Amino acid sequence: MGVRLPHAGHLLGIDLRVVLGVVAEPHPGLTAPPGARVRRHAVHDLEAQRRREARREQRDGVPVAQPRAQVAHLLRPLLEGTDPETHHLEPVLVGIQPAQALTEALADAVEGVRPNGRVWTDLLADRREAGDVVGAREDDAARTPAAGGLEDVGGADDVRLEDPLPPVLRGNAGKVHDTFDARERRSGGLDIPDVDDTSVLALVLELDRSQVEEDEPPTGHAQPAPQHRADAAGGARDGERSHRSTVAETGAGLATIPAVLSPAVFKAYDVRGLYGSELDEEGAYAIGRAYAEQFEPRRIAVGRDMRSSSPAMARALIDGAADAGVDVLDIGLVGTEMLYFAVGELGLDGGVCVTASHNPKEYTGMKIVRRGALPVGGDSGLLEIRERAERGFGPSQRRGNVREEDVWPGWVERVLSFVEPAALRPLRVVVDAANGMAGAMLAPVLERLPIDTVRCYFEPDGTFPNHEPNPLLPENRQFIMHRTLEEGADLGVAFDGDADRCFFVDDTGEFVPGDFATALLAESVLAKEPGAKVIYDVRASWAVPETITAGGGTPLMNRVGHAFIKHRMRKEGAAFGGEVSGHYYFRDFSQADSGVVPFLLMLELVSRKGRKLSEILAPFRTRYFLTGELNTPVRDVPLKLQELKERFGREGEVSHLDGVSVTAADWHMNVRPSNTEPLLRLNLEARSAELMERKRDEVLAVIRA
Repeated sequence: MGVRLPHAGHLLGIDLRVVLGVVAEPHPGLTAPPGARVRRHAVHDLEAQRRREARREQRDGVPVAQPRAQVAHLLRPLLEGTDPETHHLEPVLVGIQPAQALTEALADAVEGVRPNGRVWTDLLADRREAGDVVGAREDDAARTPAAGGLEDVGGADDVRLEDPLPPVLRGNAGKVHDTFDARERRSGGLDIPDVDDTSVLALVLELDRSQVEEDEPPTGHAQPAPQHRADAAGGARDGERSHRSTVAETGAGLATIPAVLSPAVFKAYDVRGLYGSELDEEGAYAIGRAYAEQFEPRRIAVGRDMRSSSPAMARALIDGAADAGVDVLDIGLVGTEMLYFAVGELGLDGGVCVTASHNPKEYTGMKIVRRGALPVGGDSGLLEIRERAERGFGPSQRRGNVREEDVWPGWVERVLSFVEPAALRPLRVVVDAANGMAGAMLAPVLERLPIDTVRCYFEPDGTFPNHEPNPLLPENRQFIMHRTLEEGADLGVAFDGDADRCFFVDDTGEFVPGDFATALLAESVLAKEPGAKVIYDVRASWAVPETITAGGGTPLMNRVGHAFIKHRMRKEGAAFGGEVSGHYYFRDFSQADSGVVPFLLMLELVSRKGRKLSEILAPFRTRYFLTGELNTPVRDVPLKLQELKERFGREGEVSHLDGVSVTAADWHMNVRPSNTEPLLRLNLEARSAELMERKRDEVLAVIRA
């Protein structure tokens, strides 16, 4: 028995069917949904998918993948039989434009695939006839037997086929329009008639899986996803599917786009997306190879977090970089800051950490740096990496070496060098590691300190069985606040998933704003290095620059974002930089951000002062009144920023360093546009609670008008 669709109407002897419809106008932006989502759920609301893709394009300013690539992504795992969810398939109707893209995508998808097959096509010259294939609105005949068993689920773009053979093709069963033999590795498209903007192409693909190689699992059983592993010499291990054969050199020397690599995963500062449906191992391979070809490094480091998908993703990325001739140090399971440390300490040309940081378990991602642990973002090479990955690759000219490297001992010594362990008192501290990387990272550090630690969720577990690794979620804040009070602890600290950020709770269970934490950390750094320069971001409370000045340091305001902070730190030779978001940067840590170093500095500061953290923070809380960050969706971001400038600019000094800032004698604000969404972010502070609330309401009234 072959892989069967869950329909009684399938023909005996047909192991797998994919039914596609090609629709042109009036749906010009429609693309096939990411393959994994379709494969797992069989039918999706394609109109909703189209809207989501349109929003992504507007948000990110980048086009979505071409239809040909999207459909090829969908077809290839089905043809290869490598998708463990294939046995759940229903026939899927997908609308794309233009019709020719389907045949080209099919040609891409069948390259090097074992099964032979036949293709039936039928061209409709008019969309009025397309209702028989594509579906109709509720008041049409889509629910009648004459419509061929199509179930209307909301319009022409979201269709379920209850019968695997559309009615337009029923009369053509046995009429073979074209055939293919995968072993011929043909590279041409299928020969179909010319189409225009109103054409609909209906296609049925049948595969013959009767001739299956002995090394394949029996058909009818789910096959595991291919494992990607590099040995110490950099080669693929026996029995593994090679990325190079499926991505770099498919077909007759032709390159194809990786199986799942949505353009939407390339963010302003990193790579992040749903594992399987937006980014998979083939996508990781492509990013690794594209990164290597873009920056031409000689040696890089690759690490990974504890997510279930991360080992395979890291192996694939290593494979891609090595195929581009780069020597790779596999540093294994690490926090993101440990990757930064490795790049700086070992003098490497760059590195990648496979992590999705604080995102839920379904996500995967990458943080990419070049020499000096400088981040690679949207304006510093990430878009070029995306373009190279989408174009594909030629044959590999040289295979780089891959070897393992243990950076843990060196990293532990480096973070401990920021404090004097003997100066720490036996504080009682609650630590929420959220089943992320912090638990593993803190264990060898804490054993060197006289700290009484209440360890919460220290076991690295990428399924996050207790809560998401995002300390800013209200429910997670409540956990650490409540537990700190319950334990009678001196303070509490919560880490995000990859442990590059930490957030503090004082002994009264009150959350410490990132502004106040930055001020205290700056005070600690300046006590060790009087007169040093300190970077802070435009959103920060007056507490930050005033504390820096009082400590004899030089405060330097900067744009938000780690790329800008790190660049400014190098330019100015600053000792420390802090952001309201909980990112803290240290010159002696390759100008990179760390979550463990600020944790240690806070322990040292509380120990030296000999007072409760709430008492240390009391002067801040009675002098500085903050709104926190308030986000509001807006239709026209530039227009709103101009309105805010005109309305409030006359009350103080205006700055355009990052968005619009207004600084008056007794209040100030910053309003910034989001990098990823059409919304404005407001941070406002005043010298009194009453003034803060009044100005907050006035500004929000303008933003939300």
